Amino acid sequence: MSGPYPRSWDVGEPAVCDPDEALCRLWDALEDNDEREADWDDAERVVNPLLDALIEPGYVETWGHSPTGCFWAITPAGHERLCELGRDA
Repeated sequence: MSGPYPRSWDVGEPAVCDPDEALCRLWDALEDNDEREADWDDAERVVNPLLDALIEPGYVETWGHSPTGCFWAITPAGHERLCELGRDA
């Protein structure tokens, strides 16, 4: 579940600044989306605002920036931190 996933600009709820909280919320949204086999649009609203808090500490990487968005994935450091936070990553 580490991606790559698409990211559209200006989609989502208010941003979260704490990297650990953002990482846990991101993982929960990915797991929920996977379990429900839901459309990505539902998860994207939750996930997108979390990504900025995860790039600086190196938990997420992004690439392929364009006017419509980019791609992102959880890094090995992000998976390691998820495990430290008790998530099955």
